[in-house]
Amino acid sequence: MKKYKTSKPGCGCNLIEEVEVDLRTEMTVWTDIGRVARISDSHGYFDTWEEAHKYLLDRATARVASAQHELNIAELELDEIKDLNQGE
Repeated sequence: MKKYKTSKPGCGCNLIEEVEVDLRTEMTVWTDIGRVARISDSHGYFDTWEEAHKYLLDRATARVASAQHELNIAELELDEIKDLNQGE
């Protein structure tokens, strides 16, 4: 059966590619290389290109939000350090 495999951005490969899967359960898929997790840190297998694309978009959006949150915390720490006066 046809599925759409996502790859992690920056891997130097296609981010979404059409692949053949022999069997699929909720948690795993069977491909020519054997049984693999349906979704992992490095890849995911989806029924449609649109689902695969949404997965990549959602994942990247979450990473940006997390990075923005960490940046906000770092900026607050920097401001606190800049406002220090000797003896405080």
